[in-house]
Amino acid sequence: AQSSPNSKLGIATFNSNLEETVAIETIGTNVNGILMKIAAMTASEEPADKGLSNARIQLETLLSDGKSKNVILFTDGEPTGTGNTWNSTAATAAENEADRIKEKGIKIYTVGFALNDKTKAWLAGGKDGNTPYKGIASKDCALTADNIDQLKTIFKELQQTMTQSLDIKPAQIKDV
Repeated sequence: AQSSPNSKLGIATFNSNLEETVAIETIGTNVNGILMKIAAMTASEEPADKGLSNARIQLETLLSDGKSKNVILFTDGEPTGTGNTWNSTAATAAENEADRIKEKGIKIYTVGFALNDKTKAWLAGGKDGNTPYKGIASKDCALTADNIDQLKTIFKELQQTMTQSLDIKPAQIKDV
């Protein structure tokens, strides 16, 4: 709100309860209202494609304004659909919805928290063993964190990137 008060923000949850979706609105004019809606949201075991679809639908109304559009998919696990184990149908549905978003020129960042190698490959695109994944994230936009400090750093970099047009470059940390 302070660095880019005219930016617009919308939040699309993974669940089908659209009452928990924050419609796209200008940040600087309604910070407290947005924060109250976020605080009222609940976690759900719904497929990621629902959240991506909600985001696409919200952003389609703004495509003609000439401003950059971004989606941040924040996840702490693998695509399970409505279950609790890897679900290939849910994974493919999310990949297909991500393709629809990217085809519209919208950049997708994925932020994964405490992921395994298979889920990292699914979000970034690539292989896990012999299984290829086309990926959810736009090129070089798959970010992962294993602790809260790394997560804070990622979200700070995303905020700077989106409000100040800075590129997030892949980093490699080496223990010497």
